[in-house]
Amino acid sequence: GTFLVCSPCAKKRGIGEADLIEGASIVGGASLVKLLVDGASSLSF
Repeated sequence: GTFLVCSPCAKKRGIGEADLIEGASIVGGASLVKLLVDGASSLSF
């Protein structure tokens, strides 16, 4: 699978691309919204 991390959330927590697991990437809100509109599942905390 793929994990997309919200860029403002990552920035606030000091998380960079190097901190993520394989298959995860930091993306902007527009990328997340597009996937959700297309029917992707989301996990938020």
